[in-house]
Amino acid sequence: MERAGPAFIKLGQWAASRSDIFPTQMCEMMSQLHSNAPAHSLNDTKRIICRAFDGRPFEDIFEEFEEKPLGVGAIAQVYKAKLKPDLAVPGDPDLADHLEFRKTVRHNVDTLIKKTPQRVPSSYVAIKVLHPGVERLVRRDLWIMGFFATILNAIPTIEWLSLPDEVSQFASMMRLQLDLRIEATNLLLFRRHFADRTTAWFPYPHTAFTTRQVLVEEFAQGIPLADFMENGGGVFQEA
Repeated sequence: MERAGPAFIKLGQWAASRSDIFPTQMCEMMSQLHSNAPAHSLNDTKRIICRAFDGRPFEDIFEEFEEKPLGVGAIAQVYKAKLKPDLAVPGDPDLADHLEFRKTVRHNVDTLIKKTPQRVPSSYVAIKVLHPGVERLVRRDLWIMGFFATILNAIPTIEWLSLPDEVSQFASMMRLQLDLRIEATNLLLFRRHFADRTTAWFPYPHTAFTTRQVLVEEFAQGIPLADFMENGGGVFQEA
């Protein structure tokens, strides 16, 4: 599946989340696709990032840069870094509320669940970089899916699945993920709509440095969703 192409990897990731449809063993195997997809080279990453920063030399962008990706997905891979002081946002207004936010967490909740996501200085960022040439590969994968969906749709009793329509909807979702400016815009919307919540916050996107291929956002140390699924939401569930 990892060699099939980015759209097929995304399809496998979706399958991993549907334990109500597929066997547990298959879902566990497919779940590895969430962060173990094929990675592109560091040289490609540096080239793409420098272009997003208007050609600024890589060493003039970051004070720290972890060369090993935090995760590699079907569409992109993510790094942790620290921006140079002249590039970092002066201050995130949410940071001022962090201490008050922690006081709202109840002490009788399990330690793992009650721990609030740790805020770090806004100069630390997560950088998401699209894989080079991923747009072409996605177009190829979607064409293959559409081709076989059309053939299968001609089989009696199969047409009720509406496979061509399903592929069309999947294709629309995939194309949206190929422009990281859309993800940055969604982060801004979430921050606005959840501004009054004390149990949730969303990373600040550095829109000045975000392009179709690069998303720069505040680094957030969160709690994996799997922990909520296993232990319950605690105080977050009651909010």
